[in-house]
Amino acid sequence: MVDYAVLFDTINNLANILKNWISSKTLINIIASNSADGIIASTIISDIIFQLEGRFHLKFLDEIYEDWINDYLKMFNKKFEQCYYVFLDCGNDSIHYLTKYFPKKRLMILDHTNLPENFDNNDSDLYCLDLESLNIDGNKEISTSAICYYILKELVKNNREIDKNLILKDYLILSIVGALGDHQDTGKKHSLLGINNLIFEECKNNKYIIDEENLRFFRRNGPIIESISETIEPYLINLTNNIDNVRKLLLKLGIPTKISIDKLDKKMKTELNSTLIEYIYDYKDLAGINYIIQEDSYTGYLKDAREFSIILNSCGFLKHSDIGFELCLGNRGSLLKNAINLYKKFREMIPIYLDWISTPDNILETRYIQCILGNKNFNNKILEYTILLGKKLHILRDDKLISEIVYDSKNEKIFKIIYIPDKFINKNINFYNIIKETNNNFEINSEIFYNQNEKYRCKIIDDLEIKSYLNKLNSFIDKHFIKE
Repeated sequence: MVDYAVLFDTINNLANILKNWISSKTLINIIASNSADGIIASTIISDIIFQLEGRFHLKFLDEIYEDWINDYLKMFNKKFEQCYYVFLDCGNDSIHYLTKYFPKKRLMILDHTNLPENFDNNDSDLYCLDLESLNIDGNKEISTSAICYYILKELVKNNREIDKNLILKDYLILSIVGALGDHQDTGKKHSLLGINNLIFEECKNNKYIIDEENLRFFRRNGPIIESISETIEPYLINLTNNIDNVRKLLLKLGIPTKISIDKLDKKMKTELNSTLIEYIYDYKDLAGINYIIQEDSYTGYLKDAREFSIILNSCGFLKHSDIGFELCLGNRGSLLKNAINLYKKFREMIPIYLDWISTPDNILETRYIQCILGNKNFNNKILEYTILLGKKLHILRDDKLISEIVYDSKNEKIFKIIYIPDKFINKNINFYNIIKETNNNFEINSEIFYNQNEKYRCKIIDDLEIKSYLNKLNSFIDKHFIKE
């Protein structure tokens, strides 16, 4: 049984701790992931600190690892113990490393993922959420944006100087965008679940957002040729990012290219649906629940909450989280144009990366593993996004581990496992230990970062033969798999 009362009590306790930090006028360092969820969460927390006249500094990052922590702490010139730190959407798996370097009583970690196994969640000095103990699936039912929204709600509750209606409305809407950006629309017909759905119901009751069951294409009231060619989720092979192919298809079906999806008659919609099934692996992805924002400041590219979330992810992936942050604050004009240009660039990069992961020379494979070799010129966030898309499109196999070799800012090789099939998860194979055994075999002294989503990250020796590393890793998996 899900106990939301305990969840809200815990969130309110965190809100009161944050309130005390704000009141102290001590600098609060906000470190957020550059995902849509992280950008929205950072906007909420930054805004409430500003509204309450506190002090903050905001920084976005791809992911937490030891070198980043060391570089970050150097900026403080040994004064880091005088500040507070709030990590947003950076993964609860990072707690091991953050508590190692940061003073616990000055550290708050707000994230929707589970705490690492065997971690002491009864530590009263640790300011975080243990959703697993509340029977809440953080991957499906609640986003970091939602957690921050409820913190905000508690902090403005008795404050007469803040326009509560305005600030709560904006961030209630953005909490839905954050959940969709984190692909938490895993319910029936791509709907939201749990706390996310509670937030949506509040939005719906206040007429901020409506849900529509329809084709899942963006800008359904605009030209259909743009709706189909510019939609990334669902991704249509040979149609997404290919306006010429979409035009040919529409002409073949006798559908005007400038008509909107909302204006299609029943016959046209049926014929279109039947044809589009040929361009998608799972036909259930074609239609479903769309979340449409009703507020006047959300128009065009921002009206569909799902498309807005991808715009924010595009800003983050392309190192312009600041633009996404400004959009969340309500700024438009040239900022929106810049965001749309980043969105277009992101869309145009996906086919290039799909071609890369479809090329046999760029994949090393063993019995249990497929490893995509990255490129020093690649954007690692977009490569990972494309790899997981490639799994969904069955370009890559979903019955094998999916890993990648990428390069960090120092051009050092990083090995990452980004997908583990159910056959390993069901047998509780401990990949942390397996990677550790493999690293010991090659005398690699590198910390292994991991989380409950079964993602692992570690440096490997620059001149190491990757095939040899994978073969040894495969042999250790074999040993554990058979033993289990």
